[in-house]
Amino acid sequence: MDTTKSLAQAMRDRANFLNDRRSNSALEYGWADRKNVIGSLLEMADVIDSWSGEYLSKEETYEENQRRRWDTTHWTQTPQEPLTMEERRAMVKR
Repeated sequence: MDTTKSLAQAMRDRANFLNDRRSNSALEYGWADRKNVIGSLLEMADVIDSWSGEYLSKEETYEENQRRRWDTTHWTQTPQEPLTMEERRAMVKR
């Protein structure tokens, strides 16, 4: 059985573990509350995946979503929807 996983996936797994334990006692060290640790783990996992080329970074996604939101050529044109995760992955492969 292959149990290898990416660093980002390991961080997400740890965040899920902490989220399932509803107390700070699951933390290795008491330097922050559980919600902040979970948020930090998930943010770092996203950074690692975007840095490794898995998908478009949050910064680039934000810029593209802003372009889609404000780049309409006419007021009757319907605004484009924000990027989905599939679109973020496809944009990185181009």
